[in-house]
Amino acid sequence: MFPSISLKNFFGIVNIEINTKNKLTFEDIINIANKEMKEKINKDRLENFIYNNTKLENNVLAKFIPLFVKNFVVNLAFKLFEDKQKTMTISNFGNIILPDDMKDYISHFEAVVYPTINSPLNCGVCSFNDKLSITFNRTVIETDIIKYFFKFISNISDIEIYSNDFGV
Repeated sequence: MFPSISLKNFFGIVNIEINTKNKLTFEDIINIANKEMKEKINKDRLENFIYNNTKLENNVLAKFIPLFVKNFVVNLAFKLFEDKQKTMTISNFGNIILPDDMKDYISHFEAVVYPTINSPLNCGVCSFNDKLSITFNRTVIETDIIKYFFKFISNISDIEIYSNDFGV
């Protein structure tokens, strides 16, 4: 949506809520997530998000506040307002493009999203050379969600699965 050659990075969060009290099929969950993502990820919303974040960064008064104070306020806000009820975080790093002379040396990429106390199961998604990689990282022993996901996907597509076998 926003082509750039900048090395500055930003991220945004889209929360999708699935009411597990309802009896839903996997397809129902995919449809709900797809609908909410389409509603929440669009150019206008992202422009507004970027504007609000850069507005604070470019604020003249904010430049005079010591960094340790800014860090304290940001960390406090994160602790107070972070969503504590989530199953997992999924981060899509998108399609990775490299110069042609490097492509022969790399078979695939993996996107690692480290788990946290409030998000003990995370998933990173990226692609390279028409190969999609889906990587799960976790601090919990249970593997039911991961196994169900790959079993479902393997029923609809030809896939290769590999694991470090931790907790399997």
